[in-house]
Amino acid sequence: MKKIMLLLLLFSASKNMSQGTKGFQVVITHDNDFLGLGNEDENYTGGLKVEALFPEMKTKWLFIKYKSEHSLNVSRIGLGATAYTPQDLAEAAVVTGDRPYASLLFLNFGNNFYAMDRAEMVQSEFIVGLMGTSIPGNAQSHLHENHWFGSERPIPRGWDNQIGYNGSLILNYNTRFQKQITRADGSDTDFNCFIASGVGKIDIGNYMINLQAGMKFNFININSGIFQDSYVNMPTLIKEGKEIKYDYKEQNRKFRFSFFAEPNIRFVGYNATLEGLMFNDKSAYTIDHSDVKRVLFEFNAGFNMTICDFLSLKYAHFGRSREFEGGKSFHNWGAVTIGFSPARWNYK
Repeated sequence: MKKIMLLLLLFSASKNMSQGTKGFQVVITHDNDFLGLGNEDENYTGGLKVEALFPEMKTKWLFIKYKSEHSLNVSRIGLGATAYTPQDLAEAAVVTGDRPYASLLFLNFGNNFYAMDRAEMVQSEFIVGLMGTSIPGNAQSHLHENHWFGSERPIPRGWDNQIGYNGSLILNYNTRFQKQITRADGSDTDFNCFIASGVGKIDIGNYMINLQAGMKFNFININSGIFQDSYVNMPTLIKEGKEIKYDYKEQNRKFRFSFFAEPNIRFVGYNATLEGLMFNDKSAYTIDHSDVKRVLFEFNAGFNMTICDFLSLKYAHFGRSREFEGGKSFHNWGAVTIGFSPARWNYK
């Protein structure tokens, strides 16, 4: 059913794309705490997300957009999974005081809005998923049994105790806003040493309710602006007197690169991976609401690299402070993203 839904949506997209815009991009992201420091496959243990990006669909979905003289909208459809585990994997019974087993399989439908003349970016996304399925647990067991990533950890035995066991419907919506504050526009130049942006994000639904605020810093930017983090082959903006135009001569860069760091504070209203399902929860084990930390410090840092505006590579290192009373004091993990554009983007 999920494959059929995805194919139908892609077919619909091909029939309803904005005029004058063409292109296609595939982005694959893998998270794993073995890509972090000093981890043993516990807490947030990993995830996988595969997305297709294409010109905006005319269908009016519930995504945030607003008028801007020089703006682009890009639609996204993806499929992914995440997994959380306790530190004690060998025990089949519930381990109290540890993190609950939790997983999510999901489809995501999103929109990226880029206001290049105002150096603003809004990414909004609707998630439909299931918590409590057997697939993430079976995948982790396979990785441990075959010692992927050099793991010598025991095969996890407690996935039957996961939150929402046997599958529970999840609906969530999130919006992320980024505003560049150190320059007047979002265009890229040959080299820019430092770019600072303000960042905010809201999650709402029966999976997560969060409010986040922070900063993002881009360093050593070679042919790269804030939009290159999430989207390749952006045309450059140039000024001719009082008029702003797209400069397509600068569009096809051979190489783009930047380092980034993003610290933020997250205010937690609800976290189903700890507190259980929002409605009719019958999970074997959850963390008491009063033990959940409501203010967290988070960061991610890494680099972006794009080659010939076709292949993009990204590494990000994430960290998060203690999520609940008695939990791990600080957890970190890494993520690798590979993107490629089989059909080159063109906005003329």
